[in-house]
Amino acid sequence: MHSVHKLNLGLLLFATGAGMSIEVYDFLIYGYLANILGKVLFPPTANPLVATLQALLVFGVGFLMRPVGAAVFGHVGDKYGRKISFIITIALMGVASLGIGLLPTYSQIGILSTIFLVIFRLLQGLSLGGELGAAATYIIEHAPSSKRTLYGSLVQLAWPAGLLGAVLTLYAAVSIIGSDAMAVWGWRVPFFIAAGLVVIALVLRFWLEETPIYKDYAVKGEVATSPVVDVFRKAWKPFAIILIIQSGQAAVWYTGYIATFTTFWLNIAKIPYITTLTMFALIYFVVAFLYPLSGILGDRYGRRSLFTWPLTIAAITIVPLLYLFAMTKNLAVLSLSTIFILTPAVITNAAWAAAYLELLPANIRISGFNIAYQLATAVFGGFLPYIITALLQITNNVAISASYIAALAAMSAIVSWKWLPETKNVDLRKTV
Repeated sequence: MHSVHKLNLGLLLFATGAGMSIEVYDFLIYGYLANILGKVLFPPTANPLVATLQALLVFGVGFLMRPVGAAVFGHVGDKYGRKISFIITIALMGVASLGIGLLPTYSQIGILSTIFLVIFRLLQGLSLGGELGAAATYIIEHAPSSKRTLYGSLVQLAWPAGLLGAVLTLYAAVSIIGSDAMAVWGWRVPFFIAAGLVVIALVLRFWLEETPIYKDYAVKGEVATSPVVDVFRKAWKPFAIILIIQSGQAAVWYTGYIATFTTFWLNIAKIPYITTLTMFALIYFVVAFLYPLSGILGDRYGRRSLFTWPLTIAAITIVPLLYLFAMTKNLAVLSLSTIFILTPAVITNAAWAAAYLELLPANIRISGFNIAYQLATAVFGGFLPYIITALLQITNNVAISASYIAALAAMSAIVSWKWLPETKNVDLRKTV
């Protein structure tokens, strides 16, 4: 019986994680194509950095809808079930990705290409805003209490898996068709692949069962009428803790995964695009091992220390690590710097699925987690590449833009030390 349960849990983990990887790939492939999209879907400009800035601003716009998606699909997930929520979200992502892939260029339809791109990015943001909370909750509510952080961290592997998939897809496309063709029509290919992968994820998810915790409180008649309202009335304190800690976590994470690529490798160190893609594929592969390791440590020693120390270290080291990009073009040094930036981001990312969800009551869990997480990520994650690139454009000083990230990490570290409780072994069935 135990082995059957273990097998089922493995299949659930695969179906959830694979779907989330595809969502991540779909949403973030845009960030890696920002340099090209800035030239083909936006009004022409002589300055390539301005073109990148325009595209990164629309990258950030996708994040504006994530809190909206969090509220909408949090309500659906808490009231009608976790499963239905993440079936709708992934279907929505597929439609938006296909739309971007089919977009005519600025030279063909003018400003309409930019407008439609913004609309599709908003749809992608709506989708990812709902996906994350539903997927994480789904796995945490199925996992054994002694292995929640581990299973949560394995779902989080969807992020580097999706990113690695995006980087490898771009690498293959550039290698096969060349950089010139990539800039003309090849940028569409990754979005078509994304839409195709969504169909596979939908098939996987349709046979999933609802979580036992949702079934339990639904049978008892404890479904919240207005989960979102109840979050602010009855769970405002854990909501505030998640919101503040996630602000710094998102800043460090998007620095490591997106800003280092678009701003520091390509624009500051001026490393060739294909070389950057190669190095990032290797970097993502290396840091992926930190996810299960962090999960095991979180289950053994508790969740709290996976936030306090990494965020403190990030606050102290981020400025000197990013400053290296203005000093050297040595690939080994830049790769190690990127890995050191990513390490605290990965450790906290691996821990939050269990830690944040354990802070919240079952019948408002997705709503509370999703809204706090997505608000923080939208403001301090999505617009981070744009903000620090703009700061660099204005000041021409790496230390100033890096200090913005360090300040956010320090704020989250202080809240982690002072107010984040240890939630190891907490009862996930408690409701409001």
